[in-house]
Amino acid sequence: MARLKKNGNLSGAIGNIIFVNNGDRSYAKAKGKDPKQTDNTKKSYTAFGMVSTVDKQFRAELMAKVNLVTSTKYAPSHRTQLRRTARQTDLEKNKIKLEYTDPQFLVGYNFNRDFNWDQCVRFFPEFHVNADGKVTIQIPALTWGKEIKAPAKATKAELTISIISTNLNAPVINVKNIATLTLHISKSEKTEMQSFEFKTAEETGWVLVTGSISFTSPLNNIKPEQKGASTYLWAKGLI
Repeated sequence: MARLKKNGNLSGAIGNIIFVNNGDRSYAKAKGKDPKQTDNTKKSYTAFGMVSTVDKQFRAELMAKVNLVTSTKYAPSHRTQLRRTARQTDLEKNKIKLEYTDPQFLVGYNFNRDFNWDQCVRFFPEFHVNADGKVTIQIPALTWGKEIKAPAKATKAELTISIISTNLNAPVINVKNIATLTLHISKSEKTEMQSFEFKTAEETGWVLVTGSISFTSPLNNIKPEQKGASTYLWAKGLI
């Protein structure tokens, strides 16, 4: 509905006509037509809603079970990354089915968008999958300033490797802790090469390995956004 302003100009709309006041300029224009939604557009909206629901449940479980360092607005980028893991099957009448099949798309994702994992961690764990379903992780010796690049003011770091399983195709999404390894590094304390093993034979869905590193200082004067980083280090889909 259009309104008459004190300067005598109209503001608002009458029917399909919109009255615009922009500084010293006043003009009228026709309302734009609503864009027509194609079948593909409708399916994209549907997929977005389905992924958003799964991602929200998964992240809630993940944060409750694993100590991860995140930035405040990481959720949209995590949802986008999770969408890439899903295989879409088109059904009748604009309906779709999503199956989460390829967790490899999560590997390398940074939970802290302000301080990436590879900015402070300069080594790559080695993963060896055995025929019996066991996986061996090898972590090299870690030295401050070499494999661990700490932010300014930091004097100590805690590195945590977490192995979890989850099934995003299940009606209820749960995250199960399989194993955890924690290492402490500082300027005066380096670590030796570490090797440990975990089983995957009893799991279903996905097995994910996350890495988290947190930094501390005696005066607690590290920049808030540089206090740590987290990522997915490895992923495997199971039948």
